[in-house]
Amino acid sequence: MVRLTTACYAAVLSAVDGARLKMSMQEDLQAFSMIETIAAAGGMMNMTQGGQINKACESEIWSKELSPLFTERRVVGSGATACVWLGKDSTGTLVAIKVGKNSGGKGAEAALASWSGECRDMQMLRFDACENGKEMLALHEAYVPTCTGVGPTKGGGAYYIMHAAGTTGFKTAPEEDWSVEQRKGLFAQFVASMYALHEVGQTHNDLHGENIVVDKGGHMALIDFGELKSPDKSWVEGYKRDGNAIWRWAEVLAKCPQGELWATSFDQGYLMPAVQSATKKCLSSNWGVGADFLKVFTQMTDNGMDKILPHMITELYQTKFVQNNVPASKSLFAAEFAKGCLGWNAAKRTEMMLRKQFEDHFKCDTVPTFMWTKISVKKGKTRKRQVQQCGGLQGGCFSLEKSDGKTNVWQCEGASIARGSNCGDFPACLTSLHPAYEYTKDWQA
Repeated sequence: MVRLTTACYAAVLSAVDGARLKMSMQEDLQAFSMIETIAAAGGMMNMTQGGQINKACESEIWSKELSPLFTERRVVGSGATACVWLGKDSTGTLVAIKVGKNSGGKGAEAALASWSGECRDMQMLRFDACENGKEMLALHEAYVPTCTGVGPTKGGGAYYIMHAAGTTGFKTAPEEDWSVEQRKGLFAQFVASMYALHEVGQTHNDLHGENIVVDKGGHMALIDFGELKSPDKSWVEGYKRDGNAIWRWAEVLAKCPQGELWATSFDQGYLMPAVQSATKKCLSSNWGVGADFLKVFTQMTDNGMDKILPHMITELYQTKFVQNNVPASKSLFAAEFAKGCLGWNAAKRTEMMLRKQFEDHFKCDTVPTFMWTKISVKKGKTRKRQVQQCGGLQGGCFSLEKSDGKTNVWQCEGASIARGSNCGDFPACLTSLHPAYEYTKDWQA
């Protein structure tokens, strides 16, 4: 993924007309951050180097049907087959809009499927937060940017819309002029953001110094959710372990002995009792953390060294130090698709989750290969009978092409009915036995 230099940034600004410069430089920088975020989160392109915006962005790649959805829109980055714009959506929220041109045939279908899958996972995460109540939704709207839209364009390409977040990563914390109070607040926000994920049954698993970002107002957010996993399947060692990330960035933000090293480098070998002891002494001296914090932190870091679960994120969030330093939640990343979700009853929540989870699925009985003729020979007699694919099951991943020239082999259940899955490059369908069947669409050749 390309990192945009100051020279590159200046070159891009020189190519943007005066009307597009109404927003602040910080917001332009946020756009570049989101270019990288979207690329990581949605299988998107690497940006071209040199700071030159593709001249075809507005004339050939932008899809005009999207124009009414945004104000103050201007292009901020481009690749060979896609461009990224920054703009404000109908809620006044700053978003990044990526549009890819038609790559043709299966390539275009695969790109859209990939973007749709990533977007769906993130939106389901917001529904999970809503189901957990007002406090949890507030935390997600404060610290967890989400995808707000994805779909095909009239020109055969695709678009992807995501909240724009800050640009200063924790990686640069050693050289930032943040005060002690600001650093304590950022750490508390970091714990709160991870608590928000863990409480809805997800872990991040990629909390390096550029996936934890701070905006110009000192507000922190998590980005790049491409490795979300349930706690039982989460990483248990190295920097990818969520619990280890707490240890690492506490060291960095509190300016502890290992701080400058850990800001740019991390290895499981760093996690040892002597360092653990030094970190606890540092946090007590520099931040005045209490006994309850140290007790949980000790268990968290012990588990990190032993490579065992749990992560202890929820317990750390509940300590006095974190609660006393986490600021009131700001709704920076509200999403229209979840508007009013706190008022949904259980039936409505179930319906909305099923609709979202299976929005790209088809009704199996409308797929041409759902029924096939099975031919068998027994005692010299040939027998033909009609057989239903995935008979008695709830769904399948299907193909319209015969694998052996005679039959269409489906993969039943599995990925087709898993959370957020659409069978990779293959379409998926549900049978009438699945509770989301009525929300799926008919197959149309």
